[in-house]
Amino acid sequence: MNSTSAVQPSSLALHVTYTCPLTCKHCCFKSSPSNKDRLDYDLLAQTIEALDASKYRLVAFTGGEPMLLGSKLVDLVSLASRRGFKTRVVSSVHFAVRDNIASSRLAALRKAGLDELSISWDDYHEEFVSFENVRRAVRIGLELGIGVAISATEDQGSKWNSARIRSELGPLADALLTVCDSPLNKTGRAEIDLQDKQKLATSHLGPCPYVLTGPTLSAKGKLLACCGVVPEIPSLVIDPHFEPSHLDGAMEKAQKSVLLNWLYVHGPFHLMKTIAAENGLPEPSSLDVGGNCEACQNVLTDPTYTRFLPDTLSAHADSVAGSLHALDALGLLQDGRPIQFMPA
Repeated sequence: MNSTSAVQPSSLALHVTYTCPLTCKHCCFKSSPSNKDRLDYDLLAQTIEALDASKYRLVAFTGGEPMLLGSKLVDLVSLASRRGFKTRVVSSVHFAVRDNIASSRLAALRKAGLDELSISWDDYHEEFVSFENVRRAVRIGLELGIGVAISATEDQGSKWNSARIRSELGPLADALLTVCDSPLNKTGRAEIDLQDKQKLATSHLGPCPYVLTGPTLSAKGKLLACCGVVPEIPSLVIDPHFEPSHLDGAMEKAQKSVLLNWLYVHGPFHLMKTIAAENGLPEPSSLDVGGNCEACQNVLTDPTYTRFLPDTLSAHADSVAGSLHALDALGLLQDGRPIQFMPA
């Protein structure tokens, strides 16, 4: 791209492991007790040390289940906090089976500087984790001064949503940072196990707030351009053999990508529609796509679209650059978009 405007990163997510005590049917990473993908502690520490504190404001530890790292997670949170980053841990709170256990685990993280606990919990997690764990983790987290958020993935038949979660938590809900509903995207394990589930009518299809603003280091050692819900798509991998010293260079290269900037400005479903309209294909229906991540998987892996992708991106490069310039003029690129909670 010829544009001098660039989408700026504001957070880095670290998928510390894809090992998880749960095997939720909607898991995009196919996490499980038998999945042994895991980042080396030294690599994680060196990555945090290499982060430019003038660009990145948040370091999020997620997975899989990051709480499986035990004291090493505490050390990593402490390191990130000492370097001045806000810190977030994303967890199913499977560990919060008793007050003393939840208090011990969360107090150690709070002492290390943890700012936010983002709880992933919904119908799919309920098979393995009781809502009482969620209630306990919320109560104890808030008592310790940790900001707590909950993210629930939903389909049309879901029993749990943000309204019910708030209702069940009662007065505790008033102190939460947020309770958000995430539409089911049929990626990862869900592509097979949940293929018959109906999408939410309100599924978001639009500009992606995570691409380039929230790069992710996957548990397989790949630097991804976004939150990593579809981690194996080559065009979303900006460094397949990540080293901390490569981070700034990899991001600078990614910021010039027409594809990644298109996803940020217009979103993947817009790219699907453009390819279809310009090549005589049937117009894709939003009713068939669960959300941005599913649309991204479709447009970047389905030969229906991929065979036209290079020409489409080339033809629209100047237009995408113009959109970036317009956003830059409004001051929406240099400081990044507001830090958002990662999908569950």
